[in-house]
Amino acid sequence: NLTEENQSLLNSIRSSAALTPQERNTLFNLMTSSEENGAAQFREVVSRSNLRKVALLLTSDLDRFLEMARNNNGSNRIQELLGKSDDVDMFFVNAISRRFFRFMTDYEASRVGTQGMHVFSQERKKTMYEHVLRHAIPLACDPSGFAVLKKIIDSLGNFIYKDRLLDIVAQNALRLSYNAHGNYVVQHVLQLNDLRSTRNVAVSLNGHYFGLSFTKFGSYVVEKLLDTEEAAVMVVEEFLRCEGERLVGLATSA
Repeated sequence: NLTEENQSLLNSIRSSAALTPQERNTLFNLMTSSEENGAAQFREVVSRSNLRKVALLLTSDLDRFLEMARNNNGSNRIQELLGKSDDVDMFFVNAISRRFFRFMTDYEASRVGTQGMHVFSQERKKTMYEHVLRHAIPLACDPSGFAVLKKIIDSLGNFIYKDRLLDIVAQNALRLSYNAHGNYVVQHVLQLNDLRSTRNVAVSLNGHYFGLSFTKFGSYVVEKLLDTEEAAVMVVEEFLRCEGERLVGLATSA
């Protein structure tokens, strides 16, 4: 029941011939079509194709692959292809890695990346985790990336990498606390009720609690610290060391 264009595409995929520009457009449309039978056409072509060849063709143009992933249908269909076999996943991991920040700062494309972290082999997952660590702070400060990073923190199954990620957030807590988006990542880490991470954040911010309290974003972090037994004492002790007039200024500030 394939359309004429998709049947031609399938024939080319199953042959050794390179795709023509028109067939590449057909492949893009196959991945992103919102027509009623679009998903059925996609599954039919994939079921009758060499999956490794499909993955190679999809990822051969990284910008086009990213464009597919940014499309709701494209994101869903790429996710269906992930985790089938390690040699197929190799193409997807390499493509995502080379555009990692752009993938993880787009809602639809980020779903491809996070799904990969669930279904890839352990070695492929570690490759993805390393990119998360490398881009953690830029993601935390990005208007879209901070929400993705919070989800990754919650779902990261490898405890070694999770601890490393939490350490990176803690080490950069001061910078993030002043940031319009990064402060939400710091708050999120504090809400995990992880004693080690809470203490690391508190130590990183020690000596800056008073100044943060006067800022819009930093004050949210200080409030979260005051809600924790581990850090509240450190915050209060710093406040008590301040002169009376400064405390009055804090109390009366908006």
